[in-house]
Amino acid sequence: MGVRIELPSKQKVSPTVDVQMEARVKIAYYHTGIAYARLGKYERALWPLTRCIEINQSDTRFLMERGKAFQVLEQFPQAIADFNRVIQLDHKHAHAYFRRAFAFKATKRFHEAAEDFEMAKKLEPLNALMVVNYRGLKDVNFV
Repeated sequence: MGVRIELPSKQKVSPTVDVQMEARVKIAYYHTGIAYARLGKYERALWPLTRCIEINQSDTRFLMERGKAFQVLEQFPQAIADFNRVIQLDHKHAHAYFRRAFAFKATKRFHEAAEDFEMAKKLEPLNALMVVNYRGLKDVNFV
C-alpha cells in the first residue's frame, strides 16, 4: 500500500517516484513516533508507528518501537504481539526477547519470562543489559 500523490493528468508518475515518496513518508512517521515516545507521549507515538508497520510490515525497528510504547502504556498483550512478530522475522533479536520477557513477567507468565531472559542472555552474552537477575525483579515491567 503506497502513498500516491494526485498530479494533473498531463504528468505521468513513474514507479520510482512512488517508492521514493513511500520511503520518505515512512521515515517521517517513524521519527514522529520516536519523538512522541521520547517526550513521554507514548499513546501519541502509537499511530505514526502503526502507519510505519502498515507501510513495511517486515521492518523490526517499527515493531520494536511500537512494542516498547505498548509496554510503557501497560498494554502488555499488544506489546507481546509486536515482540512475537519481531522474533518471527529475526529469531536472533536479543532485545525483542528481553523486552518480551518483561511483558510476560507483567502478565504473570513467569516461566515464559525466564525463558526469554535466558534466550536474550544466550544471544548477547557480552551485553551487560541482558545479564539480569530476573528473579530479583519485583515491580519492574519494562526498561
